[in-house]
Amino acid sequence: MSDDKNPRVVYEAITAGLPVFVSAEAQSATILHDQDWYVETSLNKTADEMNEDLQVFMRQVWEDKTSRIRAWADDNLSSRGVYLALCQRMGLCRATDGERFVSAK
Repeated sequence: MSDDKNPRVVYEAITAGLPVFVSAEAQSATILHDQDWYVETSLNKTADEMNEDLQVFMRQVWEDKTSRIRAWADDNLSSRGVYLALCQRMGLCRATDGERFVSAK
């Protein structure tokens, strides 16, 4: 088992527009957990439970969600999106104006 927590390959797949099948032990960011194209399993599950998770993942693979996953990645994983979210959480800005953050004041 890999000791790689929060592995980069997950983000690379998402940026490429691919659904992901991830072990809970990888400790991926919680922002991913509510996405239907993010399917999490666990090494502690039975073979039948892991097979059920794999079936859910395969349904995501067969549906073409590439553009939606890429759009989500652009909004949430790009430097611009990450810093905007941080800025908004800190109450320093409310939105963007093109490439520029707009002050919350």
